[in-house]
Amino acid sequence: MDFEKDHILFDGKYGKWTLIVKQDIDATVEPIEVARVLGRVRLSTHKKTWEYIGSHFDIEKLDEIAANIVGATRNPKKGHWELKARAGENAINEALVKLKSPKLLSDLNLEMAEEKAIAKAYLNRRVLDFLKFPIELMYFDDAGKIVDLVDTFLTKKQKKELGA
Repeated sequence: MDFEKDHILFDGKYGKWTLIVKQDIDATVEPIEVARVLGRVRLSTHKKTWEYIGSHFDIEKLDEIAANIVGATRNPKKGHWELKARAGENAINEALVKLKSPKLLSDLNLEMAEEKAIAKAYLNRRVLDFLKFPIELMYFDDAGKIVDLVDTFLTKKQKKELGA
């Protein structure tokens, strides 16, 4: 890879996790395609970040707290959390109010302010995930399938341009 030219290069390995992304960028590559590549790096690193944070935090307990905030239940057959009802504007408002509660983390025995901030960051994201309120261009759905908004957009744009 020529490091004088535009490119993306990410190489990470920790334990069994490996992520290698190499992308040369020339004049034919649109910025949105660069965004798609960066989104894939972010998706993988984001997921692993929380997985590794779980070595210090009880992620299952945090998931239970987030589920209680939004009224989700665990589906034992599918192995993931499901929202009982479609999340509307009121559900989002109510969830945000609950996330601001000073008692929210009281059962977790977190002593340091930084621990609480990390737990709160996880809960904020998890609640929004439960409510189907994506804040990323790429994310995992309830079944663990990648939802790639940029790819979907580019595919539909290309079909439209071809008149399909």
